[in-house]
Amino acid sequence: MIILEGADGTGKTHAAKKICDAWDLTYRHMSRPPEDFDHASEYVERVFDGVQDRFHLGALVYGRILGTGTYPSAETMRQVQAYLRWQGCLVVVLVADRDWLSEQLTENTKKEMYSDSLILDANEAYRALSTASNRGEPYADIVYDVSDGWPTEDTYSEWVMRRRALWAH
Repeated sequence: MIILEGADGTGKTHAAKKICDAWDLTYRHMSRPPEDFDHASEYVERVFDGVQDRFHLGALVYGRILGTGTYPSAETMRQVQAYLRWQGCLVVVLVADRDWLSEQLTENTKKEMYSDSLILDANEAYRALSTASNRGEPYADIVYDVSDGWPTEDTYSEWVMRRRALWAH
């Protein structure tokens, strides 16, 4: 599974659909988990061979920013990450420069679930998380800054090939 994480407006859905179309993969999107969501077991059950638009890191970032709902503990996150690595999942985090993303959100006609200020805060949280680790295990395999330019077909191909290489091990 290729997992695309990042704040709204960073191109996750566009990238996921482009990858799915080009390589005939299944697309799934995850929105806010319910209050009784069991992060350890339910993330494990949702692993599949395709492209996931937002997954475990979204719960961590948005759960903490919103201060509502549930979000995974550090220990649960370690368990989820270990399982995802074991399954050969590739985690790609899309981030952006704050000013660039703010301009994108202003120009965007699509109504996002959250306010622009919350999305900008989430982007900063994803950026911090993308360089962090959980007891030595990085949260992200790839960090892509979309403010440097949208991913290309070659970039998507690299992600798919890297995912396949992980799966082969």
